[in-house]
Amino acid sequence: SRHPTSEPTPLPSSSPTKSPSGSPTKSPSEQPVTDTCTPGGKCSEGSSCAVGKVSCCGQTYDSFQCECADGSWLCVETQACMSPCPTTTTSTVASIDEKWFPDTV
Repeated sequence: SRHPTSEPTPLPSSSPTKSPSGSPTKSPSEQPVTDTCTPGGKCSEGSSCAVGKVSCCGQTYDSFQCECADGSWLCVETQACMSPCPTTTTSTVASIDEKWFPDTV
């Protein structure tokens, strides 16, 4: 059974709870795995990513393709813009090649 009291129930505070001041300090050895795509940075096994952009021939490509190997990013240049841009020709030979051999054009 309840016993009534003469004290009123206190009202909730209207002021916000104070957050702790200062930021937590982490030692370099306790860095969390962030999977940020940084060559040589920490990553989760099996992840992949791309870094940077390069534009050529009216297209934009990734500059580097990265794979996670042994917990760090291993990146290689995509070489997307190493080849000369294809020239557009109106010859029938080019259009026949595109029609019959699309993988070689």
